[in-house]
Amino acid sequence: PEGGGGGERELPTTPERFRAAALMKMAKDKGYRECVTNQLQLWLSVDCDVLYSLEDLFLLPQDFQALVVNTNLEVQGGAIPLEQVDIGGMVDQYILAISQKQTDSGREFFLPLGELELETLCRVYGFRLQVVKTEALDIITEAARKSRKVSDEDTLLAKQALSLAVEAVRDAGLTASEVSELLQTVLLYVGNIVDSPNDPKFRSIRAANPGFTKRVASRKGGLELLLACGFVREE
Repeated sequence: PEGGGGGERELPTTPERFRAAALMKMAKDKGYRECVTNQLQLWLSVDCDVLYSLEDLFLLPQDFQALVVNTNLEVQGGAIPLEQVDIGGMVDQYILAISQKQTDSGREFFLPLGELELETLCRVYGFRLQVVKTEALDIITEAARKSRKVSDEDTLLAKQALSLAVEAVRDAGLTASEVSELLQTVLLYVGNIVDSPNDPKFRSIRAANPGFTKRVASRKGGLELLLACGFVREE
């Protein structure tokens, strides 16, 4: 129940009604919209071949996927500057996409809410929920196993180093949207290497790249997180 005013208000009594009410709250939440904006800007600013490797995008309904891909092609092709894209409208369409009931082979279902949605729910409803995501650590260690023999001890040490680096980022005094943008960007770099281990273009990052500077290098703990992932600084 929620406190306030003339007494407590009951939460919606069914999962479907609670989801609808929660998403309506999130759609009005400034912090949540800012995080979604950062995610969409990242999707629109990467090369199209990188975009096609993003699993989070292709879990969304096909009409929204098409919107993102087509807008990405326009931005990357120079037809429209990223600054002129109606990001606010795309945020609304993203929220609508995750709100809609999906159908597959006659079965109806809702898309699972992501970490960003769960964190926002905790904030707007005032409860605590610990969300532990290990996908990034698993991706990195699995990549190492594929490329060379790695002992269980080295795997454990790598996970510990990454965990410490992620915690340092979370404790660096950044806003929620800055942390989200930083972690998404680093995971994107690592995921590209896992998906294309023999492609040299994914194994280096141009330090002067404005997107890298804004999302990683300028954020406290960002470069340390990249080093923990296995990148090496070159002078």
